[in-house]
Amino acid sequence: MSRLLKVVLIIVVVFVLIGLLVPYVVSVDRYRPQIEAEVQKQTGRKLELGGLRARLLPSVGFTIEKVTLGPPAGFAPVDLLTADTIRGSIAFFALLHGDVEVTSIEIVKPDVVLATDEHGKTNYDFSTPGAGKKPAADPGSSASSPVKLDSLSISDASISMVDVRGGKPKPPSVKLTGVNVEFSNLDLSPQGMANWEGKVPLSGMKVELAGAPPVSFRSGEVKIAKGAVNGNCEIELTDVGRVKGDFSVPNVQKLMAAAPSAHSEQVGTGKFTSDKLRSAPYELTNVSMDTRIFSDHVEAPITAAAYGGSINVNAKVEFAATPAKMSANIQVSQLDVEKVLAADPSTRGKATGHAELKLQVAAPLNGNLMNAMTGQGNFTLRDGKLPGVDFGKSMAELGKLEKVLSLGTSGGTPSGEVTFSQVQGDLDIHGGRVYTNKTHADSNMGSGDIKGSVGFDQTLDLTGSWALPKGSRTGAATAGAVGAAALTGGLLAPALLGAGGAALSVPFTVKGTFKDPKVTPGGGFPGFKSGSSDQSSSSQQPQQKKKVLGIFGKP
Repeated sequence: MSRLLKVVLIIVVVFVLIGLLVPYVVSVDRYRPQIEAEVQKQTGRKLELGGLRARLLPSVGFTIEKVTLGPPAGFAPVDLLTADTIRGSIAFFALLHGDVEVTSIEIVKPDVVLATDEHGKTNYDFSTPGAGKKPAADPGSSASSPVKLDSLSISDASISMVDVRGGKPKPPSVKLTGVNVEFSNLDLSPQGMANWEGKVPLSGMKVELAGAPPVSFRSGEVKIAKGAVNGNCEIELTDVGRVKGDFSVPNVQKLMAAAPSAHSEQVGTGKFTSDKLRSAPYELTNVSMDTRIFSDHVEAPITAAAYGGSINVNAKVEFAATPAKMSANIQVSQLDVEKVLAADPSTRGKATGHAELKLQVAAPLNGNLMNAMTGQGNFTLRDGKLPGVDFGKSMAELGKLEKVLSLGTSGGTPSGEVTFSQVQGDLDIHGGRVYTNKTHADSNMGSGDIKGSVGFDQTLDLTGSWALPKGSRTGAATAGAVGAAALTGGLLAPALLGAGGAALSVPFTVKGTFKDPKVTPGGGFPGFKSGSSDQSSSSQQPQQKKKVLGIFGKP
């Protein structure tokens, strides 16, 4: 071994030893209070550093342990950033000239929380740092130069969106975990994004949305190059199914603009498909979603096949709104009711027919999605049967009442299979329930109206009235009604005879659940439903009820 080589090896060993020992010999932790104070002065936020060390190997740089960056002054105590470790590398030759130039940063296990309070203020707004004014940069200082990094690495990050009410954060409405990012040529100048190079591996990433099934990425990657973003993925919706897709944003700088322009413009597209999506026991097939990405929102027309019919959804997510919100127009056509009910053993064979639905829904993305959802629409069921519904008890109650009114002479009560020509009603969604102000049904067993609500938890809370068809009443029943009216001095005549002495109408209630509905007579006084228009009968009905109830001293 030559003498020169020995000298080189000795120098290398000494350099390695110095690099290993300097962090413990040269203490830079004494600068920690100054760094924390300067950050708070410039941003108005409290910075806490667990420890600060210098290093020489594998490159000149620093290591910061346990970093916490708090919220702005006056905001709820929701930290914007916490991280286990931040490592930075510094340009060696620039350091020899007295300049500190950070060339790369590695952030380990950062937890970012984006919070918004009830006044629209956020913990990630840096527009009013310090005393409320942006600090004036010294033109001759390095701070006036755009930040540039050779590389940025983020590993095992989590990002959450939370809503703050009364100074207290709610559970996250959106949470991403397992986020890993690698960037190079990171230029934060106004036009510097065109120089970025990077990738975001999606495998292992998880998205949790309040009130919706978690989304796990099985594979995929997002690539960033020359100002464009292109990606592909395969995701799994827990207990629902798998979705494959790809997307492209040719100009990511428009998407990432701090202040979206007044005129929203399309900046990207995407295509996602699934052979089958299932929400036990129901499923959709041939699901397709063509996504259009705009500078302030995303539009997603969705089509799917379901039980002999089709479903079309025009969904929209407004991510620039505060808070972010979603909306959708939903249209269901020619849905085979028999096939739908056959998917659940407890409802199989209960009904047939075809269903149509039109519905508009919306919800803020800052809480439980289903509980926060609101919407309005209408539905129609046509030409069906109810072979699995037992009307025996209900018809018996009507038969008993008719027997009383006919002074002991029983009339003919409808029997046999129930068929309906149409069931039609309105829908109103709020508070985790679907309400109807009026749903009307026409069947061979008569006709009726119902109102009330059905919960997303499948509970029922409905009331209504049912009228037997005229043909089911005997002449004795009509005569009995006349006699009963005469015996009461005419006080019950409006209820017993109605305007035209038409079909016998009896109130009922529906409680229980989808799988076990409880239908019972009650909820009002029985009477005769007029054959006149709905408007005239509805205008008279409240006065009639008040008269009848008034004789019993009720309000």
